[in-house]
Amino acid sequence: MHSLRTRLALIVAGAVALVVAVAGVALFNLVAGDERAILDEELGRQAERLMQRGLFRELVEAQAGPVTSGIDQGGPPPPQQPQGEGILPPVPHRITVDGEVISQTEPFTDADAPGSDDLGTRTVDLDGQSWRILTANLAEVGPPAAASDPEVVQSDVVIEVAASYEPTEESITSLRNRIVVFGVAAVLVGGVAGWLLAGIGLRPLTRLRQAAGRVASTRDLATRVPAADMPEEVGGVASSLNDMLARLERSASETDAAHAAAQGFARSVGHEIRTPLTSMSANIDALLRNPGIDPVERGEILHDIQSEQQRLTAILGALETLARGDLADQSLKQDTDVLEIVDASVFALGRRYPGSDVTVDVRGDPQPVNGWPEGLRVMIDNLLKNAAVHGRRNGQPAQITVWVVFDSSAAVIAVDDSGPGIPEGDRLRVTRPFERGGTATDRGSGLGLALAAQQAEYHRGTLAIGDAPGGGTRVTVTLPCEPNVTEG
Repeated sequence: MHSLRTRLALIVAGAVALVVAVAGVALFNLVAGDERAILDEELGRQAERLMQRGLFRELVEAQAGPVTSGIDQGGPPPPQQPQGEGILPPVPHRITVDGEVISQTEPFTDADAPGSDDLGTRTVDLDGQSWRILTANLAEVGPPAAASDPEVVQSDVVIEVAASYEPTEESITSLRNRIVVFGVAAVLVGGVAGWLLAGIGLRPLTRLRQAAGRVASTRDLATRVPAADMPEEVGGVASSLNDMLARLERSASETDAAHAAAQGFARSVGHEIRTPLTSMSANIDALLRNPGIDPVERGEILHDIQSEQQRLTAILGALETLARGDLADQSLKQDTDVLEIVDASVFALGRRYPGSDVTVDVRGDPQPVNGWPEGLRVMIDNLLKNAAVHGRRNGQPAQITVWVVFDSSAAVIAVDDSGPGIPEGDRLRVTRPFERGGTATDRGSGLGLALAAQQAEYHRGTLAIGDAPGGGTRVTVTLPCEPNVTEG
């Protein structure tokens, strides 16, 4: 495969060849036409000398006898000479009167008599030599004096004048050879010049290729190719390449961050699943060691096992929902007591984070929310867990306040903590999976607020992050209380 430089050089050479060919053909035709025109003009002058009135009268008398009428009747007739010898100048010619040759010289000795189509100039080959011949009819093109002569008018006089065409052909051939040599030289020079100029013009592309090669060899996506001092076209390519490198760099950074978050998430998920499994294992072990346990206590243990099993199922279901990127089926919704879910979540948080101080403040008349109970539990659990994990300050347990406010159209659940808060620039980002705020500790999975935001959206509500009145973070979820309207 040819390089771009070679292709440009070939294109330049081809363009030069085309221009030289067109110009050479035009020049050749012009000069060759001029050479023939000069020769034809000379033949015309020779023919005019032969067309002089007196000469033709003498030729006619030499062929047909003395002329008794005409302009020169008073003078003695000139002596008769055979075939016009000595009468006409030594010019290659042939004169035919009424189809009979009365005077001729070489090269017409063996030439055919002229026909009606031979009038004018033509190039013929006689005895291996090229001749240019002018053929004229005296009665049609002769001078006025000759045309008024009765002897001439009554006769069909055809004059042929010849000149060797070989010098003209040699001149034309020499011109053609010079044009060919010049054309070949011009193509070679054009190709070399195109090669050199292409090298100069392609230097920006060469620098661009070298810069891209450095990126490929070092795999450093932070490297940028120079675009400021490039020509406009190459600069555009360099800018596009830099944009692509920037996107790849961001993508690689996001991939690394997602990988790190996924590792933390896996650890958190393992802990979340291990906790109910450990509790279930302890309860089962207690039942196995004490087969005669009191029925009431046995019932409580079985109830705890069932609750932990349901809790584990809910966690796995929530993780599966988040992993699929899909929300739960709308048919799972039912009228749900939000306060009951809040109380259960607060109780569970106290067992997992015993040092946390949780206060619940309810305002307004409680109303049921049309929602998915397990999804609401996942949402509130994650809001409380997020407050317990990230709401600590100076090593002290988090101070958490849960506000539940009802009005005629919505239930508002707000969770305040006493932590350092979430910077305003991070508040939207932390609601995406595996994203964590700049002030987050390493104990979070980057999933809690994402699950809460997902469930808020599923319940046609909103989730907003702001500042708590006493410092820290406030996460507010607003859920509509009117019955959910579904299609069908």
